[in-house]
Parts: sequence; C-alpha cells; structure tokens
Amino acid sequence: MEIEEELVESSGQKSEVTVTVEVSPDSVRKTESQRIIGIQALGKGRVSDEFTLSLISEGLSVEQAALKILTKSDEDRGAKLVGLQKADDALRQVNGKPLQTQDDSLESDLCFAENIGLVKLA
Repeated sequence: MEIEEELVESSGQKSEVTVTVEVSPDSVRKTESQRIIGIQALGKGRVSDEFTLSLISEGLSVEQAALKILTKSDEDRGAKLVGLQKADDALRQVNGKPLQTQDDSLESDLCFAENIGLVKLA
C-alpha cells in the first residue's frame, strides 16, 4: 500500500512524500479475527464462541461474519427469518444511522460497532 502526502514546509514550499507499507496476510487475518470476535461480544452471549471460531476458520470477511452472527443470533432468539434477505435488509437499515434507542438488539449493536470503526456494513 502506498500513501502519498503533500507537505507544506514552514518556508511555504511544498514537498511530496511517498511511504510504502507492507502488511502481511497473517496480520490482516489476525486483525479481522479480532474484529469478528468483537462483533460476537456485542451479541451479549447470543452466539457461541465455537460458532464464531468456525466463522474465523472459514476465512470469511468481517462483513460476511457479521451477517452470519446476526442470522444465528436471530435464530437462537426464536425469530423467524424469511431467508437471508431479511437479515441483509436489517443490516442495510442500520448502516450509517446513529443509535436512536437503547434497545437490546444485535442490529443496534452492529450499528454501534460500525460507528466506532469495528466493522463496515454494506
């Protein structure tokens, strides 16, 4: 990944700096795993650790894992989902909106996670 920045020195002259950063796939995967575990923790125990670890071992993206955690959480609470589309719609509804109520839903927890940068929902 290359980052280019234009700096203005105290003398008023502009100079350009390019920095190249190499990130190992292992460190990226570790960070994604930590984010997935954070999402599971927001579920307040509705989804088992084993389920979350299985998502990590499958190599799912953070967003895919969030959707599966939401779906599993709803099933565990006895909610009737009309296919995966309903869960996807729920994620789309919370995307980018601030929390307006203090409800105990995983959807609001995921919205909070997105607002603090833990996950990016599509």
